[in-house]
Amino acid sequence: MRESWADTIAGVGAVGSGDLTEVTDMVTNLGDYITAEGAYKTLLEGELAANVLAIDAAEVALVDANETVVTAEAAVVASLEQVATAEAAVLEAVPFSPEFDAAVDALDIANINAAGFAAGLDAALAAVTEAEEALTAANVREDAIEASIIRSDNRATAATTAQTTITDAVAAKIASFDTTTAIVDSFTDGITSDDGTVNDLDDLISGISAVTTDEDGIDDAVDAADLPVADNGADTSTVYLADTDNDPISVDAYVAEATDALASITSALTSAEQGDLLDAMGNGSFEREAITEIASGGIDGIITLEDDGTIHIGENSFIFDDTVGAHVLTTDDATGPLTIGGGAVTEVDVAAALSTNGELVATQTYADTAEADAIAAAAAYTDTAEADAIAA
Repeated sequence: MRESWADTIAGVGAVGSGDLTEVTDMVTNLGDYITAEGAYKTLLEGELAANVLAIDAAEVALVDANETVVTAEAAVVASLEQVATAEAAVLEAVPFSPEFDAAVDALDIANINAAGFAAGLDAALAAVTEAEEALTAANVREDAIEASIIRSDNRATAATTAQTTITDAVAAKIASFDTTTAIVDSFTDGITSDDGTVNDLDDLISGISAVTTDEDGIDDAVDAADLPVADNGADTSTVYLADTDNDPISVDAYVAEATDALASITSALTSAEQGDLLDAMGNGSFEREAITEIASGGIDGIITLEDDGTIHIGENSFIFDDTVGAHVLTTDDATGPLTIGGGAVTEVDVAAALSTNGELVATQTYADTAEADAIAAAAAYTDTAEADAIAA
């Protein structure tokens, strides 16, 4: 059973332009990358908010520690004065006297108190150092987080730009095969394209036969290892964030991979696709469809049979109508009636004598009638003349 035109074109499909999936997938992957960067930025903003609280706490701790140092220093000074007073009392007392023993005990207590206040001062100073270190670390972390947010924004922007660049590159590659695509589209259109162009099957076959094929489409495969992956936020330590070597590789790698992959596509067709197209073009369905189309509706744009039974020649030209018991020829011109010899042709009725605007056309019938009328008139004249002569 011969394949119908509908079956034939259903099997043709679109021009392949190689397998672009690897490249177009990168555009999708970049979209995922942008989304992930957005989530990463949100995480960093949360870390930044928490760090602001840490800075506030460190500043309060530093103020408190400094106040404690002031208090501890005063206590140390006072305790040292007590020690000095106790030492003087010991020196003034008579050795081994009750006063001496009391002075020695007071000195011991003063030294113990002084040591305690000195330890308190050391602790206060340590608290100041700790608060200062915490505040410094929080400020360093703030810088690291803010810089990381900026870099995340820049990566997201670069990824958006890369999406456009790759999309445009794919479109340009597809456009480079427009000639082949147009041939396939014309073939699937059939005998005439939508614009009224009559398609020549021989030209279509020659065009497809002339296409240089590409057997493997993308032969420079995309290497996923070369493509960046957004940071998942698993490590938000200051050391990690401050080290730019921990950032994903540049999204320019996407563009580079796409460029190399697209450059490796040299044709819209493989030899197998070319063979399938030529087989489809040569199976006779194109010609059968053309015959059916002409038989049922005329030649589109040249001769067409309308639903009302009239036959149109040209898009805005003559209209034959034999559906009303007479053969009527009219014109239909969007810019006015057609003219012959400068006169407007409005109607030709073959069932009556041919006329133009109501006047008889000089046809053979018209000439024969005029000749007969002339002979009759001459004969009548002759008869009258003879009658007049006889009467005279």
